Amino acid sequence: MRNTTTGLLSMVILIFALSVWADALDDALPATVNERVRTQTREMIQADLPMDDAVKMTRITTQYQFRNERALQAQGEVIDARVMRAGRQATLPERLPAGR
Repeated sequence: MRNTTTGLLSMVILIFALSVWADALDDALPATVNERVRTQTREMIQADLPMDDAVKMTRITTQYQFRNERALQAQGEVIDARVMRAGRQATLPERLPAGR
């Protein structure tokens, strides 16, 4: 019973922490950023890229009017580099936009 309560409490705390983190990211990005680009920005952060750097990259691609496919490809390259740096395997074709 105690393990169940501890596990449930941990899940509630985790969900709360993730929602606060997601709000911070959404607040930091321009409203014009596509949802797929937002999602991949979160993936960059999950791949241990500092949030400030991920937001800065996304803002720059928006400022210079990158097409969504190019922004996603650039973010995918960063994710792959971070994952490979951490010693895990990543494959580039998984990160390329569909149809490329």
